[in-house]
Amino acid sequence: AGPITYDGIYNGETYDARLEIDGWNWANYTQSNQWTACKSVAPPGGVLAAQMIPPIRITQVMNPVSITEPEDDVYVYDFGQNFSGFCEISVTGTEGTNVTLKHAEIIDSDGMIYTENLRSARATDTYILKGAPGGEVWHPRFTYHGFRYVQYTSSPLITPSLSTIQCFHIHTDVAQTGNIYFQSVSNTLNTIQHNIIWGQNSNLMSVPTDCDQRDERKGWMGDAHLSVEEALHNFDLGAFYTHWLRLIQDDQLPQGSVADTSPWTFGGNPSDPSWGAAYPGVLYWMYMFYGDTYLLNQHYPSLLSYIGFLSDAVKNTGLGNMYYSYGDWVPPPPAPMCSAHLTSAFSYLEGVLQVAFIGNAVNQTLDSQKFNTMFQTLALDFNYAFFGNGSNYYDTGLQTAQVLPLSLKIVQNNNQLVSYLLNNIVGTEKEHLSTGIIGTKYLLQALNSNYRNDIALLLAENVDYPSWGYMAFNPVEPATTLWELWDSPTGNPSMDSRNHIMFGSVGGWYYKSLAGITPLLPGFAGVKFAPAVVGGLTYVNASITTLFGNITTEWRKIGGTALCAQAAEGQDVVLDCSTIGASGVITDIKFASFGTPLGQCGRYGVGSCNSNITSYVYTNVFRNSSCTFTANTDTFGEPCYGTFKRA
Repeated sequence: AGPITYDGIYNGETYDARLEIDGWNWANYTQSNQWTACKSVAPPGGVLAAQMIPPIRITQVMNPVSITEPEDDVYVYDFGQNFSGFCEISVTGTEGTNVTLKHAEIIDSDGMIYTENLRSARATDTYILKGAPGGEVWHPRFTYHGFRYVQYTSSPLITPSLSTIQCFHIHTDVAQTGNIYFQSVSNTLNTIQHNIIWGQNSNLMSVPTDCDQRDERKGWMGDAHLSVEEALHNFDLGAFYTHWLRLIQDDQLPQGSVADTSPWTFGGNPSDPSWGAAYPGVLYWMYMFYGDTYLLNQHYPSLLSYIGFLSDAVKNTGLGNMYYSYGDWVPPPPAPMCSAHLTSAFSYLEGVLQVAFIGNAVNQTLDSQKFNTMFQTLALDFNYAFFGNGSNYYDTGLQTAQVLPLSLKIVQNNNQLVSYLLNNIVGTEKEHLSTGIIGTKYLLQALNSNYRNDIALLLAENVDYPSWGYMAFNPVEPATTLWELWDSPTGNPSMDSRNHIMFGSVGGWYYKSLAGITPLLPGFAGVKFAPAVVGGLTYVNASITTLFGNITTEWRKIGGTALCAQAAEGQDVVLDCSTIGASGVITDIKFASFGTPLGQCGRYGVGSCNSNITSYVYTNVFRNSSCTFTANTDTFGEPCYGTFKRA
């Protein structure tokens, strides 16, 4: 007995305040006749371990921006932002009055909420008043929803106002450690970054979920893998992913396979290889961001088992017929999906390469050599299976099929394939992408590694279909998070989340390419600055907090291009200006120092606080396109007083 008469993550909570029991939660409560005796049950299995991740907390109060009455006595609140959370009501009414809140991401043309894309999730909270004369305040305790709009009804009617409801944004309370800002001919990139941050936060719920609103909200491996670089650039996720990787390991079957979701409550086991790729992939990026070999050692035997499972599968089918479940999920209609055998084979090859790298990191050099050799053989098999047949492209010529081998650097005639890809993007697709979730991530990566970030920026700044900008600026329902489908307003409502992070891979490209920040050594012990100064972009400012300290890069076009980069003391630094300006070389040095008091770009000129340009800096920087040095006194002389270090 108690006032919570129903609760569920998907359907919501019902609370009957008339059933409240005063003092039930105090030690001296004695009315035992109102309690059902507890039952003795067997303890859970497994190993008891302390929670290692931050709890899910309220991180922001959300107030409505408007209220409408699309039908008599039906009120719809708009919070102006799609987010994960719950709402609190403040009402005064008679005993037995029902107040119902229904949550939705979008509204129909008639102003009523649209819930078909929630599938079976009712997303409804109900409060039954006890009739307190001073008013009642309530929020649910055992549910959450993904929404922008709340539909309010009551019986008998309690007419609401804008202040009747306030809501709370909740998620695993990780710190935001990355920031990036752009100035360009439009504000598209900043709007997409806003949508990425809100979408990622909404899907950090103890595990990396796919969505926050419908009857799913699972730890889909594919979604998490494709967004992991973006997530690590933006948030402190060392403990979060360590926890999730342990769940993947727990779900691994004796044969070595891992599941499509972790915890495994949905999808298959064995996973689609491009979903299982999260296991080696997330470990690889965790190592690059945090440099933790202990984590690698914990998972190394399981990784070998996983790669062994995939190898056995390929022995049975051949690489060209490797099994799959999903492939390059949801390309933009009417674009077809490229061969799912190809995407599975790619993920297998990438996993082998990552395990070779991890093997070297944990001093398993013979394993590393074996997997590197294995990769070379598989690369030949891949090209034999998917390239050619009288053409100069892979498979049927779709973008995804080209960018995956380009990303692996296994293409025999790289320039020819890049030329074909550019013609496809600019000509065939009229300056648009045609990729699903896998191809989208590696499309940007392939363009970056082949020095065509001008084309990548074109795709990122598009505002017509299909594009991230179309999600944000379309006239039907401008998005405040990322969609599951490129064509959500006309997509299949049974799979049409408006808060999915799987296309958020563009956020990783922001930092790596436009800001030009790349870890050279694990844990950012070394950092490379190589910003792409392209298109109408005139200014970029980005920062990342690493284990070594803050890394900042800032550049702007002022006639030529001015670049400032700040690294932490002891970091090895590569400054690569080959993508800056027409000449691609450093033509002037205004200021070079180590340890300025404020450590802010552009604050000091020649003659300020240890700004002497030493012969080392002059020789290694001036007139070169790239230089390497360490941020320390050997390079820059004695530092100024202060805590910020700068290169």
